[in-house]
Amino acid sequence: VNSEHFMRRIVAEVDDGDSSNADDIINFYNEGLGDGAIMDKALDVPYESGSVAKLGYGVDKYILLRVGPFPDLYQRMSQQHIERDDESSALIAAESANGKFVGFGSTFASYSNLLSTFSNRQDETRDAARMCLRLPIPSISMELNYLLDIARKCQITSVSDDDDDDTVLQKMKEYYEVIRKHEEDDDDTKSNMTPEQTAIAEVNYILDSTSFEPNRKWSTIRKEVGDIYKSAGMDDMAAFIDSSHI
Repeated sequence: VNSEHFMRRIVAEVDDGDSSNADDIINFYNEGLGDGAIMDKALDVPYESGSVAKLGYGVDKYILLRVGPFPDLYQRMSQQHIERDDESSALIAAESANGKFVGFGSTFASYSNLLSTFSNRQDETRDAARMCLRLPIPSISMELNYLLDIARKCQITSVSDDDDDDTVLQKMKEYYEVIRKHEEDDDDTKSNMTPEQTAIAEVNYILDSTSFEPNRKWSTIRKEVGDIYKSAGMDDMAAFIDSSHI
């Protein structure tokens, strides 16, 4: 999913709504489409007003079928199934999101939250939460409370109900380090990594570690991250992160 998908989603939602300037928005969006400037041919065609109504399944399903996958729509679909007491369909929708957004912790966090609403799925709730620790930690959520909730759902033995937030984060980080050490690449694999791969791995660890800080400030790691990218010859990334490298 990229910005082109997102813009087409916006247009579909406008088309389905009651905006008085829907036609103006659609016409503005359609300008230049079909000229070959967009690589995705399915998106390089003008949007036709009334497309959502013509398909007949509602705007959410139109977007998923005709535009692209969006994690929040799968979450909404799961919730709709829950409201109809359809547990199986709710879980299928959530599992679909996990499969389509590989490498993101947020979908597994959402899956864990969904599982926790069922009385007979405590172990699956725990396993989904722990899966988040095998993925980039910042991708779980930018909200500290959400991260704390997942930490407790991990059912880490050392975490108790009496622990304050800082303690929970520290214990979550300790558990993360255990997983990281267990899954760490062997020395032969590391020796074959390119400078770019090494830099990305170092940066990912810094981002993960910062996520566990209760009073984290992302601005404090800009220079360090920029320097790592710069040393690996990744000048564009270095400049994007830290303007001093421009």
